[in-house]
Amino acid sequence: MLKWVLDLCLGGKVARETDKYLRQLEEGPERSAQQGTTDLLQQLRRSDKVVRFGQTTWGAPVDIPVEELIKAQSLITGGTGAGKTGSALISFRHYSTTNGRLPW
Repeated sequence: MLKWVLDLCLGGKVARETDKYLRQLEEGPERSAQQGTTDLLQQLRRSDKVVRFGQTTWGAPVDIPVEELIKAQSLITGGTGAGKTGSALISFRHYSTTNGRLPW
């Protein structure tokens, strides 16, 4: 009976507002992860020499400093045709054209 009275008085507003609130709770962790990732990508992009690897699902560019790719041991994994060799070649070409030589 109370539900009927509330629906009559509020015209379904309670249900709509409840759905909206539950969606916000559900999307909170994803939004937080996106913001953290975006902040990190912005910090990485501050380098003068970067290689663009693509973009995130929400459209943020993924630019990695060449020094970060080359100065330490790296592992590139992926399935057949995923772009492992192409990514490595782009990094090497960019590093060699900006520094004149590869570090080894």
